[in-house]
Amino acid sequence: MWRRDDEIGPQPIWNSTHTDKLRQDLLLNYDKFARPAQHYNVTKVRFGLTIRHIELNEFKSSLVVHTWIRLAWKDEKLKWNSSNYGGLTTLNLADHEIWQPDIFLYNSATSTAITHYGNIHCVVHNQGDVLWVPPSQFSVLCSLNLKYWPFDTQHCEMIFGSWTYAGDQIDIDLIENKTKLDLLIANSEWEIVKTSISKTFKYYPCCPDPYPEVSVRIILNRISPSYKALIITPAFVLFYSSSLYVVAFSLITSVVVIWLSRTKHSSPLPWVIKQPLTGTFGKLLGLNTYIQQSSLTSHRVTAEEMRDHQVTDFEENNSGDEHHIIRSSNKMPIQQDWILFAAAIDRLSFCFFWKLNQQFHKEKFPVPSSGVSTSLVVGQKIENVTALLLIQEKAVMGYSSRSRGRMWRCASSSSGHDVLVLKGENKSVSSKPSVQGVLKSAVAFGIYLPGSLAEPLREFDPTKTPPRFFTITFDRRGIRFITGRAFSTLSNVQYIYLQSNSIQEIAPEAFWGLRQVYELHLENNQISGLNPGFLDDLEANTVDLSNNKIKILPNSAFEGSLGILILDLSKNLIKTVEADAFVGLESLEVLNLEHNQICHLTLGVFKHSSTLRRLNLADNKLTKFTIGTFSGLTNLNSLILANNTISVFDGNILIPFNHLSKLDVSHNGIYYFDANSIHINVPTLKTLRIDDNLLSCIHLTNVIQFFKKVHVEVVNTVGRYHVQNVNGIACTEMVLTQAVDFEQFLKVANEDTKKSIVYC
Repeated sequence: MWRRDDEIGPQPIWNSTHTDKLRQDLLLNYDKFARPAQHYNVTKVRFGLTIRHIELNEFKSSLVVHTWIRLAWKDEKLKWNSSNYGGLTTLNLADHEIWQPDIFLYNSATSTAITHYGNIHCVVHNQGDVLWVPPSQFSVLCSLNLKYWPFDTQHCEMIFGSWTYAGDQIDIDLIENKTKLDLLIANSEWEIVKTSISKTFKYYPCCPDPYPEVSVRIILNRISPSYKALIITPAFVLFYSSSLYVVAFSLITSVVVIWLSRTKHSSPLPWVIKQPLTGTFGKLLGLNTYIQQSSLTSHRVTAEEMRDHQVTDFEENNSGDEHHIIRSSNKMPIQQDWILFAAAIDRLSFCFFWKLNQQFHKEKFPVPSSGVSTSLVVGQKIENVTALLLIQEKAVMGYSSRSRGRMWRCASSSSGHDVLVLKGENKSVSSKPSVQGVLKSAVAFGIYLPGSLAEPLREFDPTKTPPRFFTITFDRRGIRFITGRAFSTLSNVQYIYLQSNSIQEIAPEAFWGLRQVYELHLENNQISGLNPGFLDDLEANTVDLSNNKIKILPNSAFEGSLGILILDLSKNLIKTVEADAFVGLESLEVLNLEHNQICHLTLGVFKHSSTLRRLNLADNKLTKFTIGTFSGLTNLNSLILANNTISVFDGNILIPFNHLSKLDVSHNGIYYFDANSIHINVPTLKTLRIDDNLLSCIHLTNVIQFFKKVHVEVVNTVGRYHVQNVNGIACTEMVLTQAVDFEQFLKVANEDTKKSIVYC
């Protein structure tokens, strides 16, 4: 409701509350993008997890978890005196209004690491304690072992951690030593047997600091009663029910045969039946013995009948017993014929039953070529990856094709060809037709072809492949070339492993269309040059080009790439970095150039790298820097210049660094270090490594004392140049003035050091 006031305009009828005033005071000039602590302090984030519901997707090998994530931290900018606000001690703020730790799920199966539901508010206490418990859902990759299905037990792991903050900025502690299951909604197929939660530290090659991680492990047990009722019991029943008619047929046949052979027959066997049985057909049935016995009996009784016509009246007056014997003898040929007929039925039944049984097993229980129901055996000499991927175009269980003395085995999971693994076995087998174009409808999670099991691949051009692959592994395969748009049809690929091949050249637009790649591995190859545009249209978290033979980074080498976060160019032969080499890397956060042969950096080479947070230039041949060399690196957090040949370090080269907290100039030949200019230009500096240089003890003592006053940690251990004096400071006992020649100083300080330094 509003009231009208002609002089002051519309006014609400209520007054502002203490909550309104507190919100205004707290959020005024509040920067939600800045960590709420001094740069030299660590923000403690307490982590907890309550599992509500789980869903295991066997086809995608992923576990979907519905949880309540509990995050608690202290925000120094959200403190207030409750007495100034009517005794108000808690305040609810929207999650988007304040700073939050960037906790992500590292091993997520989707591009969205964690999905939060609703606009869940954070509960803030007057001492700055913040509690946020959002309902969340995430999908994690889970390697399934179906060996004991449906009595299997699966182990899944979720790894959480900060995406951008190292352990010196954010440390993660556990609220409890276990995950909560008291609010768990039962799953009809799986039950949680055990859960555990632990904290570890992970070190990455790009960064010297540890990254805290929280690992949540879940052990799932399949609920088998439903499978017993739906699969196992029917399987046994169907197996025996399908053979019941065979048993019944065999029983009826046995009864008929026994009845024909044991019963005394008064009428003779019909001539239509007897004639074939005593002829060729009977011999084919193996009735020779029965035929001979029938013929002999018939001959003997016929002769006796002829003598009966010549007997005297005396014979007619014999006893009744003798007359009975003669009548029984007359029936013997009739009985033997019926036995012959029974034997024929028995033989025919055996043949019919054998044929029927063969046909039944052929149709109902086909045996795969590999010997197990989850294997697919194919075989081709693979000249390039195009031929290899064509093998997956149709999923035919048990298909076999072998050629050139090598058998390939494509093992898929029992959940419907989610993972396609090609393995080789050295066998001498007969040649079969080609399988290209046979596997057209397969939906595979990934392809794995280890190099030790097959012949080398000479090029990489998978342009005709199915679109639903997530992981491709072709390491140690001898691949030499990657064509343009080689992956244009594989838009869902997330992990590409092409390391340890013989790749010499990558065509422009080779990775066109890949927008969901987490890791692209091209390390340990023979790449000597980068064609501009070879990463066009690629969006990847990590691109690894380390341990190649790259000598120069040309202009626009990475232009056209989308969203690359980590680029590793270490252990190459790079000598020159042209001015526009890093154009197009607008999202780059980590750049690793260590262990190269870089002598100098072109002025303005980093002018397009404003998002870069970590730069590693260790193990190069850098001697000095021009002011403006690092211009553009406004967000750099860590700079590593260790193991170079720097002699004088001018603090003015650090002018653009507004957020630098770590500087490593260890293992150089620095004899002069301007601590005051460094502090003025980089007030955010927190850690400095200057060990293993040529600083005199007096100069080094002054440097350490100066930085101690401004709360900067100085790391200075005893190294190759130094001795440790009585104060525990690693330095050289020589006193060096600016007038002393650097070459002469090296000669006096350590003759071996001079020999070890390589100049450009």
